[in-house]
Amino acid sequence: MAERKKDEEYRTFQLEWTEEFAFVERAGSAVGLICNDKIASMKRLNMKRHFDTRHTTFASKYPAGDSRKKACQELLCRVQASQQQLRGWTQQGEQYFSHLKNIKTNLRSRLTDGSLNACMELNLTTYQ
Repeated sequence: MAERKKDEEYRTFQLEWTEEFAFVERAGSAVGLICNDKIASMKRLNMKRHFDTRHTTFASKYPAGDSRKKACQELLCRVQASQQQLRGWTQQGEQYFSHLKNIKTNLRSRLTDGSLNACMELNLTTYQ
C-alpha cells in the first residue's frame, strides 16, 4: 500500500522537467513546448523517452545546461505570447457578438438582414 502512494507522488509535474525535457504542465497534463504533444502519464521516464526519440536535434543543438534552459524559456515565452493573443481575439469576438445581440434585442422589429450585416461591417471595420 505504501508503495502505491509513493508512485502517485512521482506522477506530479516537476518544474525541472521544463528545463530538462521542454515540457510544461497545462490543465493537469504534461505538454511539450516543442511539439505541443501531451504525455499520457506524467512520469519522468515517459517525458525522457519522448524527448530522446522525437527531439534529438533540439537536444544536440542545446545540450543540457544554460543553453537548453535559455532555449526552453524562449519557447515558453512564445507559447505564452500566442496564448495571450488568442485570449485577446476571443475577448474581441465576444464583444462583437455582445454588441450584435444588443442591437438585435433593441431593434428586433425594425432590423433586417441587410441592416444587421451593415452593423457587423461597421463593428469589424478598423480605422487608422
